[in-house]
Amino acid sequence: MSKIALVIGYGSIGKKHAKILKSLKEVDEVVVLTSQQKIPYRKISSLNEIKRLNPFYITIASPTDKHYKQLKFLEENFSKKKILVEKPLFEKIYNLKIKKNKVYIGYNLRFNPLIIFIKKILKKINVIFVSVYCGYYLPHWRKNIPYTESYSASRIKGGGVILDLSHEIDYITHIFGKIKIINFIKKKISNLDILSEDFFFLNGTTKKSKIVQISLNYISKKKMRDIKIETNKFGLYGDIVNNKLKIVYKNKTKVKKWKNDKNFSETYKKQHLAIIKDKNKELLCNFNEGFRIFKFLNKLRHLKNQN
Repeated sequence: MSKIALVIGYGSIGKKHAKILKSLKEVDEVVVLTSQQKIPYRKISSLNEIKRLNPFYITIASPTDKHYKQLKFLEENFSKKKILVEKPLFEKIYNLKIKKNKVYIGYNLRFNPLIIFIKKILKKINVIFVSVYCGYYLPHWRKNIPYTESYSASRIKGGGVILDLSHEIDYITHIFGKIKIINFIKKKISNLDILSEDFFFLNGTTKKSKIVQISLNYISKKKMRDIKIETNKFGLYGDIVNNKLKIVYKNKTKVKKWKNDKNFSETYKKQHLAIIKDKNKELLCNFNEGFRIFKFLNKLRHLKNQN
């Protein structure tokens, strides 16, 4: 039987997933569910057509506000399928139980070698301070549509940096544990023509770090993803975009570099393979874990600023 991988959605992230899946020897064919007419893959146009297609692996890469309907359909009509849902999971809280299928959330930065190394080196180290920063200029983000028409521009559709740039909140939780809020601020501070927050800053604490700071924005003209960690023994200063980490001791400095993966294609590939092959499960974000992350994100979206 042919091993068909289905990608639901064919925007910028859907195209990326389809291209990566096509390159895998574990996949015989990639099929895309989309309303677009001309694409380089076999296509279907409705959820009901999936029943006849019967894919072994499904990736939901549609706009966030469509995830619930699509995932609910798959859970009601299939069993024992492996399903990856792009982050953020939903745009609001839904009561959806997953019992028949294996569902994972697309927090692929857990597969970044720099993040894996940091988690490993800090396993038995007391951390006193963590600071992470992620900044992307929204108008430069998706080349296929104007930024004002993307879901990122609409809070109702699941836009805003809290959900859109939630990788940072996920990998901080993954490495250091559940975040307890001290204070935070979320605002639209730029002249971007959007109806969602373009800036978020949080001070918090976790079981493994005394202080955690998270800063996210849509306004940085330079694409940046940085992490800084202080312990009593050494400091870690990571550039996740360029996969470079400085380890600074009191009397010496070491530099570690990994293969440049600016578009994070390797992390997506490793994530797909982990799901398909049932490997590296400790790096995967399963549905229950992803839903807990989403509930925290949703809480941040609805709480008033705590200055």
